This record gives sequence, C-alpha cells and structure tokens, in this order.
Amino acid sequence: RCVGICPEGTYPDEKDKLCLPCHSQCGSCRNASEISCISCKSDLFLIHDLMTCVESCPEQYYTDHHLRKCIRCKIDCASCDTSSHICTSCSDGYALKDTDCIKASEPCETNEYFDFKVNQCRWCDSRCLTCSGSQIDQCKSCDKTGKYPYLQYHACVSSCSPGFYLSKSLFQCLPCHETCLNCISSSELSCTSCKLGYVFLPDNHRCEKHTGKPYYLDKNTGETHTCHGSCTQCKGPQPNDCIACNTINEVLLDDGHCVNKCPLGSYKSEKKTIDFQTNICLSCPTGCTSCYNISQCDQCDESKGYKLVGSNCIPTCKQGTFPSGDHCEFCDNQCLTCTNLTHCLTCVDQLVLFNNQCIEECPDGYYIYNQQCLSCHPTCNTCTGPGEDDCKTCTQGFKIDTNGNKCISKCANGNYFDKNDAKCKICTNNCLECLSPGSYCRQCKYPMALDTLTHRCLLCCTTNITTNNCCQCASSWDGFCLHPLVTPSIHMNNWLTSSIDIMRNKFNKLDNYRQTFIIIVLVISFISIIICLIILSLRQIFNSRLISRQEHANVEYVMLQNVDDHDDEETKSIETNGHTKKILPTDTTISINHAEET
Repeated sequence: RCVGICPEGTYPDEKDKLCLPCHSQCGSCRNASEISCISCKSDLFLIHDLMTCVESCPEQYYTDHHLRKCIRCKIDCASCDTSSHICTSCSDGYALKDTDCIKASEPCETNEYFDFKVNQCRWCDSRCLTCSGSQIDQCKSCDKTGKYPYLQYHACVSSCSPGFYLSKSLFQCLPCHETCLNCISSSELSCTSCKLGYVFLPDNHRCEKHTGKPYYLDKNTGETHTCHGSCTQCKGPQPNDCIACNTINEVLLDDGHCVNKCPLGSYKSEKKTIDFQTNICLSCPTGCTSCYNISQCDQCDESKGYKLVGSNCIPTCKQGTFPSGDHCEFCDNQCLTCTNLTHCLTCVDQLVLFNNQCIEECPDGYYIYNQQCLSCHPTCNTCTGPGEDDCKTCTQGFKIDTNGNKCISKCANGNYFDKNDAKCKICTNNCLECLSPGSYCRQCKYPMALDTLTHRCLLCCTTNITTNNCCQCASSWDGFCLHPLVTPSIHMNNWLTSSIDIMRNKFNKLDNYRQTFIIIVLVISFISIIICLIILSLRQIFNSRLISRQEHANVEYVMLQNVDDHDDEETKSIETNGHTKKILPTDTTISINHAEET
C-alpha cells in the first residue's frame, strides 16, 4: 500500500521507497538505530539530545513525566531532580552546596572532589574518575579504559548487575523494565530473564506474572519443568538452577544454588534495585577474605600481601611505592616512602622533609632533625634546635645575647649591639652602658665615674685637688678627678675626639640607605673644624709678627732721634765750677770734673 507519510513506528527509506520499522524502543524515528528516536513508546522516556529512549533518565538528566522526556540539567550540575536548577551532584570544578553547584575555591585534580567542610580537595574512591564524595557510591564518572568503566547508580563497576543493561553510548548501566531480571534495553520487550513471580515468554521477550508453582522452559524441548523446592524461580537446565530462593534468609550463589549464608570471600547483597524475596552473594573487594559489604572488610588475605587499614584491605607495598586501590604505585623519586605521589613521608639521602615535600635544605625558621625540617623558636631566624637558646641569627627586632645563643629584644647592661655581627658584645673600661665599638661609655659601673670629655670611666679623686676640669663623681666622694688639669689644646682635641665618636656612633645606628649622606656630613664637619683651627693658628702667628715689628720700629725711631740731636752740634761742653768737658756725639758716658777739692 502506498502512503504519503509512514505510520507510527516506521520511517521512510529514501533509497527503496519503503516504510521500515523503527527500533523497538522508538514511537517514531529517523532510521532503525536505537539512537535515532524522535518519540518513544508510552512506557519510555526520550533523551532528546541523544535521540534514544530509556525507561528511566540517566545522570545529568531529570525526568519530565508530563512530556515523557529526559531533560538535561544545567551545565554545572552532574545530576538534578524535578528541575534543571535543583542539583543533586555537580560537574568538575564545582561542589554541591544545598541544591546549587558552587565553583570550588581551588581547582581539584581528576580523582578529587572539593570538600566545603575543610575548604580543600580530597581524594575520590579509587574506582571513580570524578566524584562528589569519598565513598564508593559517590562517583560521577568512571575511567572508560580502566577496570571499572561503567557507571551504575553512582558506583563504577566492571559489569552491570542483574536488573541493569549496558548503554554503550553512555557507558552506564541503566535499569531494565521492572519485570526483567536481565535485559538488553529498558523496554518490557527486551527481557532475557524475569524477576521473582514472573514467567519468561521467549517469543516476545516479555515477563508475565505467574501465580502457580515456579517452572522453567527447556529450550531444547520447549517443555516446562517445575523448579527445585528451594527456588521461587529457576532458569534451568536443571531444576535447582535457581534465580531466586524460597526464603528471605537464604542467599543465591553464582551457580544458582540456594544456601543459608554466603561463602568466605563474599557478602550478602544489600542493594534494593531488584524485587527479589532473596539475597544474592557478591564478591568482596580484592584482597578481602571476609566483608560486610563492598566497602567494609574485616579480614584480609595476608598470604597475598594485604593488610587491614580501617575497613579496607590494601596491599603491603615495598619501600618507594604506595598502595593505590588494589595495587602499588611508585613514589616520587625524591621520596623514600610516601602515601601518594604528592605526599612524602621520608626522603632519600641528601634531602630533608618539609611540608610533605623533599627539598635540599630547610628554609629560614627551621632546623634539620632526623632528616626533617622542624620549627625554630619564634625569636630565631636560623637555629640549631627548637629551644630559645639554640638561635644562630634572630628575627627582626631581636639580638643575639652575649652569654649564649638566645635572642633578646635589648642588650643587657654592660653590653652593646654590634651591627656587623648582629650580636650583643661586652662594653670595655668598666662601662655600664656604651655604644659601639664598646669604648664609648655613656654610664659607668660604681665606683667608676664618667669623663664627659673622653667618655671613659675613671676612678674619682680622694685628695683635695682644686681643679674644675673633673669627672662627675658619686655623692660619697669629694667630687674631684685623678687626671690633671686639661689644657685648652687638650680640651680641643678631646672635644674633637668625642664629637667624632658621637657622630660615628650615631652613624652606626642609622639605616644603610642613610650612610652615604652621613659620611658626607661627617667629612664636611671634620674639614670645617680643621679649617677653623688653621685660621685660628694663622691669626695668632700674624698677630705675633705684627707686635714684633712694631716694637722693632719703636727702637729704631728712638736711636735715630738721638743721632739727629748730636748732629746739631759737633761738640758740647759742660762747665762745672770753672772746669770745661767736651762731649763728642759718640760718647756714651759723661765725665764730671769736680771744681772743688778738699
């Protein structure tokens, strides 16, 4: 029959001009593939962007029952519920807080998740590629090339459990139809075995409700046979090849037999995804010989090198390796032992442990002990041990004590701070308080007294010396010094010396960046003082010579005046009582002739 539009459940084949049937899951489609559905059958939901039909929506989708569609969650949600904005788990780089996915404050690596409680990244379970927590059932994705590549209800598994089928496109184990024990898709027409209370119909791969005794179909003969009394359902070819057991206390083994308890190395399943009136035995994790569930071991296989740590069996790894899941991996080549690739416990020779890393030497504030960097005392910048007396250098504001290796905030009395060595050193000459280099005293020890000119400590006088150039003595002494009267020139020299010492000591206290300026000031001051002294000396010499010349000129003037007086007369005479005496100009004495003789 020729039609203009292919009917529901078929699609047009342009090549052969035929209406061909869609995949069994599709209500309408583009071709026969299971990933080309446009709409789904009434009991299925359409994943619109993947064009496939499923019985229940997978991760990163939520179910819209009205539209019968699986709608993708918002981009930062890994899964959501009832609305694309209500997240139940988050994409990589985000962490769940209430119902929102918040960007983590630090990017986490693969196999890590962000823990808001401690505000840092933590390790996922070893089976997870990405996760929302540390438990085995908190995976968000699995390593598709690893040992557990398929995601089933937030857990990574090696194969799908009964009641699930593998979606190869999603790499997920999706639930079968509610009547199916095993299936190839979510459709009720894709069962390969049935749940308890259902009978498998091989013609259409359906499971129908069964109210009579359990039976199985012999595929060779097509006959039905009653199951063993321990079975509530069986699959054959033998009557005791059970699918479910008769009582809730019994468990089903892999070989189909019902027993009272699981054998060693397996545990009774606690999953509630399939509607059995029995339990099944599942294998314990690798290395675990006895367990309560998949994540709680209570006994390990020590013969194979496993040991119990908490509730997990981990391999006993040799030095230089660490346990990772069910095997050992190598530490970083700088680590002697470690817990993972980035967390060293001990280091190889020539290296020391600092913040779980192996380095060549400890930073400032730490010292080496047993090949580890341990903290110095808070006052120490570098040290040899943990005590306050083990300092080598000090932190800012502290100084090394003279008597040991202790950092103090101020040098003790009788000590000064040597900036070059960054240490307190002892003053000299009985100083109680001094400046570097130690001989410039500011205060003296009793009974010494401070000489304010030389800034040295001297003994006070005990004799009655009357001089004002004395040191400052204690009140119990008489107030005079032993050293003699200081002359002005000595005063000047002492003043220069003490001034230079004062300026030098002030210079030593200044910061490095002021030193150039201070040096210039010192040089200028010193030159100025020398010039002043030279000027004073020259002035004294000039005045002395001027006075000498004036005195010499006065003598010459008197002599010349005498010569002029004698030139007026060639000779002079003195008459005394009738006697006459001639006096020549060159005479230097006067002779008197007495007229009267007795």
